[in-house]
Amino acid sequence: LLQETLLGTRHVQSAAVVRRKDGQIRAKTRRFPKGTRDELGMVAFAFQDHHKARENVVSIAGRRLRCVRADSIAVYLKEGETGVIIAQTSSHWIMSVYNAEMAPAICAEATELLASYLKAKGK
Repeated sequence: LLQETLLGTRHVQSAAVVRRKDGQIRAKTRRFPKGTRDELGMVAFAFQDHHKARENVVSIAGRRLRCVRADSIAVYLKEGETGVIIAQTSSHWIMSVYNAEMAPAICAEATELLASYLKAKGK
């Protein structure tokens, strides 16, 4: 599913589906960076307190990313020309990484569409 819907756009370098309640990776692409529980706690905080999230830096796999957008649907994190888009379903986060050669808007759209599809399926 990740390969077809996200990597297939050629604007997502790597992706993962992470269960929100315990941070367990349910599915991931081969090159998805390994993160820590503390970093997932920072992601949860970004969804809970949108305003403070935009004032702080969020770490993912040791990379310090600036939060450029946060709401109840998605969190956009950026470091230079690269970044991470995280879309939320009722029980999971869809996390997509893009690099400098990719269009962040297409990465965001694909990530949010997959999250919408999973929400409709009750996941």
